[in-house]
Amino acid sequence: MFNFTLFLIIIFIVLLVISFFIEDINLRICYWLVVMLLALSIFNIALAITYYTKLRNEVGVPGPRGPSGDKGAKGPQGVCTVSDQCTIKDCKQKIVDVAHDVFPNVRKSCLSNVGRCTNNEKQIAKPISQQIEILTQKCNTTKMAESDFMKQIRPSLVRLQDDGNIDT
Repeated sequence: MFNFTLFLIIIFIVLLVISFFIEDINLRICYWLVVMLLALSIFNIALAITYYTKLRNEVGVPGPRGPSGDKGAKGPQGVCTVSDQCTIKDCKQKIVDVAHDVFPNVRKSCLSNVGRCTNNEKQIAKPISQQIEILTQKCNTTKMAESDFMKQIRPSLVRLQDDGNIDT
């Protein structure tokens, strides 16, 4: 602050010395008017910059709520997100049915229980059965619609076959 005040005093003294060299009284008045207008302009610019930097980061008062928009599209039927009672009935059986469609050479009873498999089926059915158990756990905890969840089952079983984990 002291440096700024000293700077202003030095500028004023320089301007005063310059005014002593002006002989005509009308030109001297005109000179001081121009100096005052210049000082006023610089002061105005400094204030504008100061308030802009201060106000640009300041959060304003929230305005009134705007008008409501158009009603959105209706969501899909059967999606269960509100109720805790919403589960897919007979998850394991439905997953076994899809697995049997993907692996028709393995019996359904073998897919649902590896202990019922023959020795030839056991090697094929074990990874499938593990995937069925994982999918059953997901099915019991999902909030998705049954149709959406069932669409995801077939690709995971086909991927199991494509990865080469199962020789069919």
